[in-house]
Amino acid sequence: MTKRLTITILALAGAMTGCIQYPMGLSKEQWEALPPAQQAEYQAKQYQINEDRRRQAEALQAEQARAAAQAAEAERARIANVYAAAQYGDIITVSIRGGIISYGGKSYPCEPVGFDIVRGEAKDIEFRGAVYQNGMAKALVTRCRVRLSDDSSTFYFNDNSARRIVLTNDGSWERGTTHRMGGRGVNNDLDVNMADMIITIHYRTTGPAPQRVIIEHRDEHRRH
Repeated sequence: MTKRLTITILALAGAMTGCIQYPMGLSKEQWEALPPAQQAEYQAKQYQINEDRRRQAEALQAEQARAAAQAAEAERARIANVYAAAQYGDIITVSIRGGIISYGGKSYPCEPVGFDIVRGEAKDIEFRGAVYQNGMAKALVTRCRVRLSDDSSTFYFNDNSARRIVLTNDGSWERGTTHRMGGRGVNNDLDVNMADMIITIHYRTTGPAPQRVIIEHRDEHRRH
């Protein structure tokens, strides 16, 4: 490879990244002072270094992906076990209706959504919105992270955002209660705004419901 051809290749590579980078960390002056044979040697060494780094990065990514998959599978197994052993008060049923989801300057009426979630569980819920323009339906599909606390008394909506909504049981989840978001909107990680939703929460009937103690007051003087 000639010196001129070598410099041309480096210049093309540098143009793609915004600056010219020479092998082995050399400056332009140092590189141009080398004879063509040594330039070729340095290029080969730099290529091997880059290839080793690429393989190391791929191996690290593969290991991280494997660890993430194992963690996700372990979490799915844990949640499945919690569902299987759930007692009354461990699972809530959530219904979300009404509301508007907005993106790109357009607003879409949100379709109703319902789901169960068990204590300690976090998951992404899919929301769909649709708007009709000139007889054509345009749909928006987005996701929002929800989570139920380990003691199943606090529900987090849009949990992976600083603008999450926190709903705490005040004793009304046993019979069911409704929380109105009103104009209080949230933005999920896709920068989709969600507002004006009505969230209804109640404990799902799973296992024996808590027993109520009834105290009767009787007259101590009985008729004989």
